Amino acid sequence: MSTSPPPPQTHTGSCHCGHIRFSVTTSLPDVVSCNCSICTCRGALIQRVSDADFHAISPSAQSLEDGTHGLIEYRFNTMVARDYICPVCGILGFRRPRLGTGVWAVNVRCLEGVEVDELKVRKVFGRQLSVVEKADTNLAVDVQRVDREIHRIGKAIGTTTPYDPVRGAAISPTIYEPVRGVTVIKDHETNAAAH
Repeated sequence: MSTSPPPPQTHTGSCHCGHIRFSVTTSLPDVVSCNCSICTCRGALIQRVSDADFHAISPSAQSLEDGTHGLIEYRFNTMVARDYICPVCGILGFRRPRLGTGVWAVNVRCLEGVEVDELKVRKVFGRQLSVVEKADTNLAVDVQRVDREIHRIGKAIGTTTPYDPVRGAAISPTIYEPVRGVTVIKDHETNAAAH
């Protein structure tokens, strides 16, 4: 018998020094712990939310869009994802994942009043995604590469259906088309079932 997730709540978050401030509306059904190189180094627990559920307070949402935010913006590998890091205390508050516009990934450890030890943590295996040695400047080419990776990993874990890490479920073809470039992740249960 499945239980429904708790109702969404608005949480405020900040970096250590308070230079970065934001709010996010989510039910925190589970959070992601990824083993890729960047996530392993930073130790963040991530929750993906839509643009409608993410509100930048400081710096402003407009400054994030136009590049005048004054934060450290770190990009790597495909150069598509944007990590926003405080220039004062060095904390990652949030990031724009490879999905691009429409989705934010927030560092749940930055949310005020959230006991991370009480949350369900879903392990994902980002280390198994291929590294792009030279990212193309044409996003369409990068999206095609990610699509191939989705299907390669899907076959490796015994499914040909792309996996949506935001919903924690398979993506139907009608949902998949508008969100091309979703990176497949294998959760712990899927990985165990494949062996």
